[in-house]
Amino acid sequence: MARMECTHAGQNTDVLFRFLVQSAKDRAIFGIDLQGHIISWNPGAEHIKGWRAEEVLGQHFRMLFPEDYRQQGRPETELKEAFETGHYQGEEPRQRKDGSLFIADIDLWLLRDDVGQPCGFVKVTQDVTERKLAEEALRQSEARLSAILASLDEGVTLHDEHGTIRFANAAAERRLGLSANRLQGRTPFDPRWEAIREDGSPYPGEEHPHMRALRLGENVSGDVIGIHQTGGSRIWLSVNARPLRTPDGRVVGAVSSFFDITARKQAEEERAALLARERASRAEAEAERRKLYAIFDQAPVGIAIFQGPHHVIQFANPVQCRFWERRCRELLGRPLIEVLPEELGPSIIEKSCDPVFQTGESRVFTEERFEFTRPETGERVERYFNFTHVPMRDMAGAVEGFMAVAWDATDAVRAHQRAAVLAQQLQDRVDFEQQLIGIVSHDLRTPLNAIHLTVSAMARRDELDARTAQSVLRIQSAVHRAVRLVSDLLDFTQARLGTGIPIAPRASNLHQVARQVLDQVDAAHPGRTLRVQERGDATGEWDSERIAQVVQNLVTNAIKYSPEASPVQVTTRGEDGWVCLSVHNQGTPIPQEKLPGIFEPLQRATSEVGSTGRSVGLGLYIVKQLVDAHGGTVDVASTPREGTTFTVRLPRHGDSRGQ
Repeated sequence: MARMECTHAGQNTDVLFRFLVQSAKDRAIFGIDLQGHIISWNPGAEHIKGWRAEEVLGQHFRMLFPEDYRQQGRPETELKEAFETGHYQGEEPRQRKDGSLFIADIDLWLLRDDVGQPCGFVKVTQDVTERKLAEEALRQSEARLSAILASLDEGVTLHDEHGTIRFANAAAERRLGLSANRLQGRTPFDPRWEAIREDGSPYPGEEHPHMRALRLGENVSGDVIGIHQTGGSRIWLSVNARPLRTPDGRVVGAVSSFFDITARKQAEEERAALLARERASRAEAEAERRKLYAIFDQAPVGIAIFQGPHHVIQFANPVQCRFWERRCRELLGRPLIEVLPEELGPSIIEKSCDPVFQTGESRVFTEERFEFTRPETGERVERYFNFTHVPMRDMAGAVEGFMAVAWDATDAVRAHQRAAVLAQQLQDRVDFEQQLIGIVSHDLRTPLNAIHLTVSAMARRDELDARTAQSVLRIQSAVHRAVRLVSDLLDFTQARLGTGIPIAPRASNLHQVARQVLDQVDAAHPGRTLRVQERGDATGEWDSERIAQVVQNLVTNAIKYSPEASPVQVTTRGEDGWVCLSVHNQGTPIPQEKLPGIFEPLQRATSEVGSTGRSVGLGLYIVKQLVDAHGGTVDVASTPREGTTFTVRLPRHGDSRGQ
């Protein structure tokens, strides 16, 4: 991820910041310059949005918006609000690389430098699609629950901790002969109910089912109560009550359900019908259970159901049986400890089974390693599993067992291990190669300097004949090329090893730097035409020697890759806060497939270069590193009609990263 610095910070702070950004896997965090171009991209952004860093860096962040939002100018609106207020926040659709949309929670912050000037933005995006879907699902669930309660033939009332009715469904209104408004606020102690038992004795309010559920914290089922309907006759109700608890177990209310059994007391037929309905319900539940087990049997993961504190196996699908290396019919009804290998059983039970049954909390295990010996063959086996244990509860809410879902992660773990080894080997090789280049290029300077001094001394001697003088000049030219090659290799090594190419900014004039370089290039290439155009104020603070190196590399590159008869156009110009350098030639255009990697090391734009102009392909790479060190940008455009133009933009006050 590219660095974006607006303030000077200590090394530890910088490391911590980059660690926090890189480790934020559930949030896309990326930097944007003042014009809206993406300049950093963390792994969370790649995970959420689908684009890799190299696909988005330098692109305008409008690419992340849906098409209709781009047409409405929403990207620009966000930047404007963040720039004016310092912060933009929203929750709206965004687009992934594959074109799919997701709901994003967005924070766009304006960044300022040490002197308080705006220098860019940082954007934090979180995918809240699942949360939105969950909220919608909850809303729909509540709507369905209301619809279900409204459609029930069974009366349902909700009571607070004092027993006062706070809710009544339509069936309750019909059974009790009162509207919901008139029911709310009533308690079992209200004498207007005229409540009695089956034997005709008064039914005390404190003995009402939901009052007992509140007092005892237990379910109450099947109490029969006779009440007097307002404006009507007496009816008989069968009442159930269940306490309502907070997550910490505190009873805060109760729900009562009841149905009219008046007809049952008048006719035995109604009782038989109710019993038949109960049997049908049980049969349906059993059928649903068998259907669920049939689905489990086809699942591609291991599924098992355990009952009781000894974790007796009630069900195991074929995949789980293969994990245990047992036949399914041998497992049912046996405690889990008897199925597991002796050397692993106690630790597995203690670590992953007992806590679920005892606490009622789910447990998730990732890439758990199991090593055991097969008793039949003595073979030593190592396996890795991902598995989840979820508690199962009875009607009263007590944990009666748990369900386990497991899948074999052995192949994935071993693949990760092999990949880590290969990655380390590759990194070791890269480090060695880079260090070797640095050592060789550094040690070459001593003999080259000796040759350069000797040849320079020879060139100053008056008694040299013309042939010898020409030979000395060729040697001197060759030494200059070798010195440039060594310098390029040293710069390359510093950049690749992470130390960066050092710069020393001071007051400079790009017009003057370019003219000095072009005088030297013109002397070395007397047959070429160099055109220079200067516009505006080109002063600023840079390392003039390094900027001269940028100009020389780009102009030399333009001469190499263009016909001898064609001119090379060099333009320097000043802009608000920036100065620009453009180098244009009319040579063979750079192939489009090579443009994305043109600034990578050991790359060439084309193979159409004579033997005298060959290099190791580091010139443009070093240009990019030097421009980056000054906080600038370098771009290239190349077409058959327009030719090839390299454009460098430098901030007038440079950047301290290369110091």
